[in-house]
Amino acid sequence: MRFNEFRVLLEKKLLGDQEANGYYTVGDSHAVGLANYAGQPWINKGKNGTPSTAPMHVNAINSIPKGSVVLISVGANDTFASKPNPQTIAANVSNLVNAAKSKGLKVTYLLFPVGSRPNAEVRRQTREAIRNSIDVPIVDLEGSRLVDGVHADS
Repeated sequence: MRFNEFRVLLEKKLLGDQEANGYYTVGDSHAVGLANYAGQPWINKGKNGTPSTAPMHVNAINSIPKGSVVLISVGANDTFASKPNPQTIAANVSNLVNAAKSKGLKVTYLLFPVGSRPNAEVRRQTREAIRNSIDVPIVDLEGSRLVDGVHADS
């Protein structure tokens, strides 16, 4: 995987908040990749392959100190379900974002790319539903140069 571009992205979009109590990632492999490849000061609380409904995400949010910056990345894995519903996935994402905001965290959402998988149309619809359901800054990986065959377009 090539996640070196995350360093530039983070410096420009998220690390400008010098007053933060910490920097955390919550969610799926996108969150894990960001924390692992961006390095300090990011702390990973994500896990590869987790759906938006995994209880670990709420537990992670509850463990993060108030005033911290948190990047949430969930929803991509839900699009691989047998009958994925974009509105349901967006509602799950929104619930996690709202839980983090209500705890006093500074939230940014990392939006997965459509990619070139067979479920591309579901991913397009889900991305749009997520965009319409949250009111936090979004970092969109669509068209990203992070080409690895899984997390970005090839």
